[in-house]
Amino acid sequence: MTTKPVIAIDGPAASGKGTIARMLAEHFGFAYLDSGILYRAFACVELALADKPTALLEKCGTTSNNTNISDLFEDYDFLRTLSEIVKTEKNKQQKIDFSSFFKDNASYPIKAQDLVKVVNEIPSNILKSEIIGMGASVLGKIPAVRTLLTNIMREFANDPGNKYSGSVIDGRDIGSVVFPNANCKIFLTADLKIRAERRLKDSIQSGNSNETFESIYNALKARDEQDTSRNISPMKYDDTYILIDTTGISISETFSKLAEIVDSRLQIN
Repeated sequence: MTTKPVIAIDGPAASGKGTIARMLAEHFGFAYLDSGILYRAFACVELALADKPTALLEKCGTTSNNTNISDLFEDYDFLRTLSEIVKTEKNKQQKIDFSSFFKDNASYPIKAQDLVKVVNEIPSNILKSEIIGMGASVLGKIPAVRTLLTNIMREFANDPGNKYSGSVIDGRDIGSVVFPNANCKIFLTADLKIRAERRLKDSIQSGNSNETFESIYNALKARDEQDTSRNISPMKYDDTYILIDTTGISISETFSKLAEIVDSRLQIN
């Protein structure tokens, strides 16, 4: 259990959970953490430090010659080493030992805030691209990576910052694995076609011209299948969750409904 209340929000990509999570965090004065960006950061590291990092830029629709995302990870030995560890299928089957990166007797080798700082420097069209999303899903199958990020998220919730009275964290296994005793657990979902349309709109707004509705639809479908069928921490919900289908509901309607429910849950706890 954490010392401050936690709102856990799970659901598939483009279900609206990130938007709702940020709105709830602001409404209740809580810190917000998107667990997906932690996995996406690792995926970016792995691809950016690959033999041909320019291929990543091309796939994500970036044409600027001044974008060298490898430089962003220059001071993060931990991330570079993680990239080397997960580079091949052979190494993915081996036990990953992070002990050499523990510093000053800290519980974890890198803090959530450090990862967020890295992510904030990555061009949005790269971070939000479907190739990075799929890479994040692949990394999510590695037990040691999930264990590490779970510990980081729990650390974040225990100490979200003095100005925050709690935290809102979204992802795919936040309420089922990371915070099974969260004060409030929410599962947001939506029709796949609607989610693909939302993601295409976001992609266009971020300047990514290489993705189409069909490519995004297929990527989201594949991501859903990976996330629900993996052996470790699959995406799921049970009767301890508040289930909301956002297919025909506006963001404001969803927020209003959840804000009232969450408020009552926090009062009880």
